[in-house]
Amino acid sequence: MKLFFPFATASALSASLVVGSLLSPLPIQSGPLYLAKKSLEGPLKNYVVTVDSFKSVDDVIDLLQKEFLKRGFIVKGIINHQDIAKSQAIEIPPNKALLVGSPSFEAPVIKANPLGGLFVPLTVSVWQANKITRISYWNPKTDIGSNLSIHESDAVNALDNMALIFASVVNSVR
Repeated sequence: MKLFFPFATASALSASLVVGSLLSPLPIQSGPLYLAKKSLEGPLKNYVVTVDSFKSVDDVIDLLQKEFLKRGFIVKGIINHQDIAKSQAIEIPPNKALLVGSPSFEAPVIKANPLGGLFVPLTVSVWQANKITRISYWNPKTDIGSNLSIHESDAVNALDNMALIFASVVNSVR
């Protein structure tokens, strides 16, 4: 069995969402979808951008990959959270993460604050709930810029550009 420690948190989070939904007596106010919505409307409101699609998770991942490659990004990996959950005998709806990077973005951010390395490669999460595919990603300006207090002009410009590129790519494939 291969373990990917950088992704253990995401897998543990997925597992805890599934377990939490099994233990709850109120299915309408609990479970993975409820927790995701609650998080996106609460503490993650200004940090995570989410858009809906009626395409499949696989189709969205394929289209995202093509769009990012066209724009000079490096696709650093695809994580299939559904397969990871199955390896632990846990069933979850389709859920994949696309990891992408760009040296023109990463280098200035890490130069401005070495902790920027915690935020790259950037991740686009594509997941399904109630037959709707959701595409989510951390907003580079708020997640990275604000949390790391990045004020160096090259890094701020890189964050601004990355926010625009991500919004453009995600909206073009939805």
